Amino acid sequence: MDDLIDDDDAEEEINNSNGKMDDSNEEMDDSNEEMYDDSNEEMDDSNKEIDDSNEEMNDSDDFSDEMEGLNDLNDDDSDTEIDSVDSEDFHGAKFEDAVNETLDDSVLQWPNETYREFAKICVDYDLSNQAVDSFINFFNKNANLNKSPLPNNSREMHKFMNSIVSPNLDFKKKHIIDFEGISYNLHYRPIIKTIKALLQKPDITNNFILKFEEKRQANTNSRIFSEQYNCNWWQQTESQLKIGSRVLSIILYSDATLCDSLGNIPSWQRNKKNAKVLLGYMPILQSKNQATRNSDNFQKLICKVIKRCWSILLRPIMKLDELELNIKNVQITFTPRISVFLADMLEANAITCTYKSANCKMPCPSCIVHIEDLNNMKISKGNITLRTPNSMASVIQNKKAKENLNVYEAVLPDRMHHLDLGLFKYMLEYTQDLLIEQCGNYAIEEFNNRLAAIPKFTGLKIFNNGITSVQTADEYRMIIKVIISIVDGLFDDNDSRIIERRSKNKNPYISSTRLTSVYFFFVHMYIMSRNEEFSEEDLIKFEDLITIWSCEFVEIFSRFSPSELKLPKLHSWSFTTETFETLHKYYVKIPYRKSNKKEVMNQILNKVRQKALIESTTKSVKQKVGQLSSKLYDIRFSAFENHLEIFQQLEILNPLQLEGMENLLDSLNKLKDDILLDKVDSFIRLYKSATIKSADIIHADPSYNKVPWFSDVAIVMDTTNATNYTTDQGMCFGKVLLLGEIFSKSSHNTAKFIFAMVKWYDYCEQDDNEDSEIYGCPRLTLLKEYDVVPLESIEQAVHIIPRFHKTNQFLMNRNIF
Repeated sequence: MDDLIDDDDAEEEINNSNGKMDDSNEEMDDSNEEMYDDSNEEMDDSNKEIDDSNEEMNDSDDFSDEMEGLNDLNDDDSDTEIDSVDSEDFHGAKFEDAVNETLDDSVLQWPNETYREFAKICVDYDLSNQAVDSFINFFNKNANLNKSPLPNNSREMHKFMNSIVSPNLDFKKKHIIDFEGISYNLHYRPIIKTIKALLQKPDITNNFILKFEEKRQANTNSRIFSEQYNCNWWQQTESQLKIGSRVLSIILYSDATLCDSLGNIPSWQRNKKNAKVLLGYMPILQSKNQATRNSDNFQKLICKVIKRCWSILLRPIMKLDELELNIKNVQITFTPRISVFLADMLEANAITCTYKSANCKMPCPSCIVHIEDLNNMKISKGNITLRTPNSMASVIQNKKAKENLNVYEAVLPDRMHHLDLGLFKYMLEYTQDLLIEQCGNYAIEEFNNRLAAIPKFTGLKIFNNGITSVQTADEYRMIIKVIISIVDGLFDDNDSRIIERRSKNKNPYISSTRLTSVYFFFVHMYIMSRNEEFSEEDLIKFEDLITIWSCEFVEIFSRFSPSELKLPKLHSWSFTTETFETLHKYYVKIPYRKSNKKEVMNQILNKVRQKALIESTTKSVKQKVGQLSSKLYDIRFSAFENHLEIFQQLEILNPLQLEGMENLLDSLNKLKDDILLDKVDSFIRLYKSATIKSADIIHADPSYNKVPWFSDVAIVMDTTNATNYTTDQGMCFGKVLLLGEIFSKSSHNTAKFIFAMVKWYDYCEQDDNEDSEIYGCPRLTLLKEYDVVPLESIEQAVHIIPRFHKTNQFLMNRNIF
């Protein structure tokens, strides 16, 4: 079970096995050094250009001996007990299955709605049996009901959920191999049933796309590529199908957890957790003996396990030409195609049978490029030979390449491993080396101080302990959002300490501006890679941006890399896909930690199944908008005439809150023509937070988890007030000091006016050195001007960060994604 927990986890992905060796080893596992197939071995003897790399791979031995142990791996048509597929795995593909198919009613057969909601709470929060039993006893004791709607105890609840018959959610167990006294099994759900499980969800079928859609820009008529079904390959595949058949695009994710989704689902929907489905758990072969782990036979055995697992999982869609599926009560014929294999670098090497070692001469799983050119980002496409089934046929036994599946083209890197935990992580590490070389430790200390001083923003983590506390992919992603403000003016090129070091250092000096620029190019490129759609012009721009950043990256940081940044990740970086890695945490780590470590696999399968049952009957809840929450004070309007006394009584100590209270009365007086106030009868009620129309939650809280949080917001200005400030497409920026409502006792406490008290920002004046926008972010200054605005005029929360080396200057962070 531990092999599932430790394999490329989203929270602990860069572990000791593929951690900080040489940086070229950082994305490859040392233990896989003798992995089955090098990219140097895919061509036959007539391909003279790669003979040298083949010789180094085989140490002048006969390569046929090395391949002899892999013959059985490529016998896709073998019908052994292990590789054979149950007829049940093909169930659901026929026309009569689609005609008779309905949503499994047993999923909905809960004893009552209270029972279902209670079970959902228990499963969602992974409550222990003891906690569940205690609550049931408490409820039954105090509810005074003749018959309790809850189960008698936790055991009865789990037994009930496990008894619910739901074929599309159940797992099968297939024995794969026995090794060193341990039996390794594949736990999986037939792929046809996982597809049907997706199609049972109304929000999936309501947005399901059946045919190619060409998309063009209205003004330029340029092609736009936003979804798989907008692309040329879909159109070409569709034209080759039988009349009436549709493309079913299957997206696979390979890790210890195996997941799939469908390219027919729009990306905005597909990137949600409920649009992905767990396909199974792949066993990972382990040995306690170091010599065994490093042997050729062990590595070949790993390949055999992987091959057998994928053979079992994919046999139904590889054998069947067509599937009959029910989409909104209509039977439709589909032709399945595997369009994408999502994988990190190690998994991509395994899927494409490419050698994994850092010593490999051609380690890229998609093309044949020499290791010496991995950091050459100006290499022309004409000089790159792509891997194809034909070019790799000499290592495919009997040359049985599958039609309609170019695995080298289908394998795509996931952004999390490629960038968040890959290239960006390396860049941060080399930046620390650069700062120490050019500036000394004080620059590292300033870097960490800025990181800890980043203003709060919803969903953004603050790292009070500096860069050394950043470990997970999600945390590196947080750094990407604020890194420009951290490195902006981090050191002064004219500082005497830097000038002294510079005179002694023979390496090229990197200015503060240039360091910030390379991060700006990276962030711009990263955000563009997340675009939901690309025009033809965008594709060219994105490719140029990759080249600009990567060239700067290599030129600035290659001297800190033992391999001079000859990294497969750098070479293969282009378009990436959203990662499924969080599902590995959801489907493995959390259930594992909640188990009692006895018969762990069964406990994990039960927990995953229970969560799927709960989700299939969960009702969506709309969030209330325009709602104030967490009341602070009620203050009579007339009491503001003696505001100092009021502030002392209420113990208002936060300077921003005091500033708001002191200017509230004057600001309200500006609105006397818009709101009628009876100063004797009116009260002001202040709150800590509010939900605005964008569904953002904004704060005016002097002690949010013991830390002040006063949100920055974008406000829609009317035409009269907009002339007083420089606007960003009709919006101005302000810092919220107070949130509240005005009401009167005579109107039964009904709010007359819900407001936010703001202190305004304005654009900095353009000077000789800097424009009004730098690094794509507006350059702002905070004014001593205040207004009360209707809560409904606030468009959204924004993130505004101080320029730490400037007085009263800020950047409106446009890098929040």
